[in-house]
Amino acid sequence: MYNSSTQLLAFTAVNAYVRLQLNTLMPMKNVTAGTNQLTIQNEGDYEINYNLLVNTNRAVDVAAVVRNNGTPITQTRAVQTLAIDNTTTLAYDGRLNCSTIVHLTAGSVLDLAMAVLNTLPAGLDAAVSGNANATLSVKRLDVAAA
Repeated sequence: MYNSSTQLLAFTAVNAYVRLQLNTLMPMKNVTAGTNQLTIQNEGDYEINYNLLVNTNRAVDVAAVVRNNGTPITQTRAVQTLAIDNTTTLAYDGRLNCSTIVHLTAGSVLDLAMAVLNTLPAGLDAAVSGNANATLSVKRLDVAAA
């Protein structure tokens, strides 16, 4: 799944994850799509990939994670201090991405989320760019032994 346009993020507290919008489907097998989430159909080992480009108007530390039924999957957590970039309308940007393999059970509901870490600056404006800059994919690798 990916988001086809830029989305604004509203962070209300430090370390509180905000679900990202993923409104456009890609080819799928062994998963079903819901609103901004993927549901695993069959138990097995899955490769999870995501890619995000985030822009803010303040220097902040951010984390991205894939959640399984609302719980962060540790192996998917990426953290970055956003760097200054004068080429955007916002002043700071960073790219967070992940590729990992995890075991998932049937019925696992996955979503992509971000959080601001350490300090939430007043007046923070944050945006995630669209298309290839906001993607989540899940690929089944094998079937779990019965």
